[in-house]
Amino acid sequence: MHLNTDAIDNSAGVDSSDHEVNIKILCTEAIRRGALPRGERNTLLASMTDQVAEKVLAHNYAQTRALTLAESRAMQDHEAFERLMIRLENRGVLDREVEGLPSTSEMEDRQEDRQPLTRPEIAVLMAWTKIVLFDDLVASETPDDPYFQDTLQAYFPDALHTYDDAMQAHRLKREIISTVLANRIVDMAGPVFFLRMREQTEAHSALLVKAFEAASGLIGARDLQEQIDSLDNKVPADRQTALQEKLASAVADLTRSLVQTENLSIVTELISSLAPMTQSIADSLPNSLQSFKRTRFDSLSDHLAKDGVPESLATMLAKAGLLSQAPRLAILAQQSGQSGGDVFAAYQGVGDALSLDKLRAKAADRISAMPYWDRLATRRLVSDMEVQQVAATQSALSSGGIGDWAETNAKSAKDLRAQVKTYISGKPGFAQFALAGDAVRTFMTGLAKT
Repeated sequence: MHLNTDAIDNSAGVDSSDHEVNIKILCTEAIRRGALPRGERNTLLASMTDQVAEKVLAHNYAQTRALTLAESRAMQDHEAFERLMIRLENRGVLDREVEGLPSTSEMEDRQEDRQPLTRPEIAVLMAWTKIVLFDDLVASETPDDPYFQDTLQAYFPDALHTYDDAMQAHRLKREIISTVLANRIVDMAGPVFFLRMREQTEAHSALLVKAFEAASGLIGARDLQEQIDSLDNKVPADRQTALQEKLASAVADLTRSLVQTENLSIVTELISSLAPMTQSIADSLPNSLQSFKRTRFDSLSDHLAKDGVPESLATMLAKAGLLSQAPRLAILAQQSGQSGGDVFAAYQGVGDALSLDKLRAKAADRISAMPYWDRLATRRLVSDMEVQQVAATQSALSSGGIGDWAETNAKSAKDLRAQVKTYISGKPGFAQFALAGDAVRTFMTGLAKT
């Protein structure tokens, strides 16, 4: 049984009221401009009832889906929820006692007892996360990005799309866009997404929203989300949750990469510039993968395709998880003059030659067992290893290709593989990963001198 807060269970009513107010404001503006005859207003309003209901129910569905995903990860994200509560307290918006949320000491006790936050408690934090994100967006220039004009239009029923001038003049236009974005992102990625992204990138919320929306567009996240949702009552609920988690992870990884590498001024231009690279990578998969990555790709695809999940959807989600380095590789392709597919193949070859794929995979497998600061440091180490792999790929491309490069650096690469194997054997912690990272950087220093 899923127990929600009243705010979640009654959200459709509140959402309906918001739509009604915003639609009436638009109609009033259309009347003022002479585009809508006053006598046709009520008939127009009545004609939109069913579509407004569909939009409201879709948001209600997405919100409860996000709660289910967050609940499934509640123990794993326990420390992250504590940090989120501290952040919300520091913003002056959260009072744990008023909201019935556990104190820091109670969170520590729950951690020891393996008792995660309950679904209603997560619902409270999700609501406050959306409120804070909304405030950050309204205070920024993000709602003014031309890319989000479609977001504004999609908020309103089709019958109002002919009144574009009145829509653009809507006095709550920026607030509507900010509300939709806050709901859309938190409902897909969960309440601790922005916390983690800020910790890893130190970027502000408005910039992260642009990066997230660009990542979603490049991956085709909305289409994938629709396919996952279409599996209701066709596959077990926990299978859908696993698919949702994979999608959220893929978008988060690409979001982080975009923040670290790209100018995020205009989302449309960003998507246009990176779409060829992401498509080249997706088209090359899985054939461009080396043995280790190919085995993991096939294993993931098979795992996701269980219980009646279409193989095509499982494969697309597995591919989405390998697009995170598209921004860096696009820059490399431009510099080298080589195709996106060739650059990605070289990137994979370098990862295999230096055991970087195995290093990152082991870190991903072990990170949940680490304390918070070790997890944060390990995530940054993994990010650094991605940068190092791109740099090594650049060296390979400028040296005649991966074959010549591997032959020239055969001995040092072999030594590095041996070190990495030693460090990641057994059940390594951050110390071992840090030593492995030092070994990789030492290899790169020697590479730069050859």
